[in-house]
Amino acid sequence: MNLILLIKMNIRQFLSNYFIVCVLFTVTPLILWLGYAFSSEGTILKYNVGIEISERSKLEYVKEVLEESGRFSCTVLNKNLILEKAVRHKYVAIVTMEKDRTFKVRSTDNQVIASEIRRRLGVSKKDEFYVGAFKKALGFLIVFIMMTSKLLQGGRFRERENGILIRLLSGKVSSKEYLASQFIANFIEVFFPVVLSTVIYSFTFKGISLWPLDNIVFFEIIISILASSFSFFIFYSFREKMTIEFVSSLLILVTSILGGCLIDFRGTNQVVEMVRNVLPQKVILNMLENNGWSNYIIFCCWVLGFIIVGTMRGSKIVCKK
Repeated sequence: MNLILLIKMNIRQFLSNYFIVCVLFTVTPLILWLGYAFSSEGTILKYNVGIEISERSKLEYVKEVLEESGRFSCTVLNKNLILEKAVRHKYVAIVTMEKDRTFKVRSTDNQVIASEIRRRLGVSKKDEFYVGAFKKALGFLIVFIMMTSKLLQGGRFRERENGILIRLLSGKVSSKEYLASQFIANFIEVFFPVVLSTVIYSFTFKGISLWPLDNIVFFEIIISILASSFSFFIFYSFREKMTIEFVSSLLILVTSILGGCLIDFRGTNQVVEMVRNVLPQKVILNMLENNGWSNYIIFCCWVLGFIIVGTMRGSKIVCKK
């Protein structure tokens, strides 16, 4: 009973902050839409595509299909030129023809756009492009939800400073109930506004309606669990508010960049790649393309680790109050 009352108290405090609630309701669908706009037909940018096809009819077909969309500018390349690194990086992708007369699209720096080219030329499924666009949106959403979660958790720091925590623990509330309420309330505060806004706007925003709603909601649950457990861990790992804010922001930013949330890149160093592939943000993005159990196991290890360490550290801090 005490646990439920504590959760209700935290949620009431959250709902009283109209600004945060409005931001969660408006920014989430905007991020999903931007993921579509930056990596799909919604963008106004033109991309340079190199074509190295000797057969005239096939060459003209590729040029017509790509240039007709208004999104691509095609350049015919000499076979020797495409081997030069300086030339390859002038184009977002290079189209060639295999011996079996099928098209091959090699990406230089943008897998999402390369997937769109394959789709237009009929050499890949339509879903491949949408997965790429969704991955871009998902990366933005991970950063946003994690930053929001840690800010909401950090807002409860005043309970330590104002003596509220002492009054709660001097009553019938145990330290375990208090810590559990902090984690659960943070999850509810992040998850429900994000999901509710997604459901509402899925019927109006093209960038959201393109993807299955159940897929979006599933990943929002996964991200919210990660964000809440990470915030719980950080909040009780340090005592000073400034330290909490600095360390949490730094960790979110660095791991999100390495995890491919903001920039999609592949390192040449095997050690770096191994580290990247076990980062929680990268694990979530990998779930889009690989349904293997390894991603879910790594994810659960991170979440359990955050909760266990946060609980151990939190018990020490709470008991000293």
